[in-house]
Amino acid sequence: MHLAPSFDTLGWLFRDLRDGPLLAKGLFDLDVQAHTARTDLTIGCVADEFIRDCDANVAEQFALWRARLGHVAKIVSVDSAFWEEAMDIYAPIQAYEAAAFHGPQTGGDFSVFDKGIAERLAWGASLTEVEIALLRKRHEEFRERMDGLLRAHDFLIVPCAPVSRLMAGADHTAARKKILRYATPFSLAGVPVVTLPAGGGAGVQLAAGRGADARLLAFAAGL
Repeated sequence: MHLAPSFDTLGWLFRDLRDGPLLAKGLFDLDVQAHTARTDLTIGCVADEFIRDCDANVAEQFALWRARLGHVAKIVSVDSAFWEEAMDIYAPIQAYEAAAFHGPQTGGDFSVFDKGIAERLAWGASLTEVEIALLRKRHEEFRERMDGLLRAHDFLIVPCAPVSRLMAGADHTAARKKILRYATPFSLAGVPVVTLPAGGGAGVQLAAGRGADARLLAFAAGL
């Protein structure tokens, strides 16, 4: 069941980028044609200011992917400052939609969940229709700006997360917020993303415009 229908997405894990087109055919009957090399291909790269909190390995692996992709496309820095707004839009809408789902199941008593989750659900339930309408307007405007970036560029790249690994048994409250800062812009945009694997636990998100799943999988498979 969807927790937050506006953002829940379906993802698949596979070991080799070349398997993406085959999985797309088997899962969704999506025909992915082989990527045709172009001389005018452009890839928008997140601004350096956004990735200021990356650990050394993530920064190094991202630089390596930038250099590798630079052999097949023109890499262009994009204005990603507005991505900082993503969590302010995402978190309350997610909490509101999650509360709408779990409220009827629990009779509005969210104490059956862990304290942190219960507090988020209670917060979501407290949001008014007027507040949510304003947030959905901001969401729409955010998507339009992301659509603009993906009309101007064939793909966008950004690290998957600013950290390479999470230690077992540690408190990851702060790490979760840092990771969501990197993933949420694409969740809000509703665009397809493929993870390009990198060393030491890092990874790079390669995103395409809405509906361009086949083109994205074809390009990634050729890497």
